[in-house]
Amino acid sequence: MCAASIGGGMEFKMSKRKRLEVPESRQALDALKMECAQELGRSQDVKENHGDEYYGERSASMNGRMGGPIGGLMVKKMVESYKRKIGG
Repeated sequence: MCAASIGGGMEFKMSKRKRLEVPESRQALDALKMECAQELGRSQDVKENHGDEYYGERSASMNGRMGGPIGGLMVKKMVESYKRKIGG
């Protein structure tokens, strides 16, 4: 973990690596990532196997611009799925 400060000296901790709370969900999340990327016409931006790897030829900000919409759609779909599950 590394610490970072915000404004008036507040600190928060960020992990250096993403890690799944349920490691067994990796395959389902990868499938959802590919589904969302295809819907957005960005499947070329996602690797089939664990698409979280950094592409060395692109800057971090470029990767963020390309991957952000995919992650946003993933979250939207997960929230919708949960709402259906609980009947909301």
